[in-house]
Amino acid sequence: MNNRKLTTVKIHIYPQKNNWHPACSVSIMGPDSVIQIGTEAIKMVLMISLPMLLVALVVGIAISLFQAVTQIQEMTLTFVPKIIAVFVAMIVAAPWMTERMVSFTKNLFSMIPTLTQ
Repeated sequence: MNNRKLTTVKIHIYPQKNNWHPACSVSIMGPDSVIQIGTEAIKMVLMISLPMLLVALVVGIAISLFQAVTQIQEMTLTFVPKIIAVFVAMIVAAPWMTERMVSFTKNLFSMIPTLTQ
C-alpha cells in the first residue's frame, strides 16, 4: 500500500561542548544566564514584598509595646491589626508593584531572542 520509508531523526539530548544543540538551530541557555534570571527574580520578589513586610514589622512592634505597657496579653490583638495594615499597604502599593512586575516581565520577554542566539 504505502511504499514510503520512514526516516528517523537523531536528536541529541545533551548539549555539545560549545553549548550548541545540533537538532535545532538555536543555542541552549547556559547556567550563567539561568542563575542571572533567577537572581533577578528573587530580587524582584523581595522588592515587591518589602512594603508589606515593613508595615507588618512596624505594626507588630507597636502592638508589642502597647501590650507591654498595658499588660494586655490578648492573642487576637496582634493578628487583626497586622492583617488590616498589610491589606492597606497592599492596596496603597499595588500600582507600584504592578508597574515593577510588568517591567520585569517585559524585560524578561525581550531577553528571549538574545538567549537563543
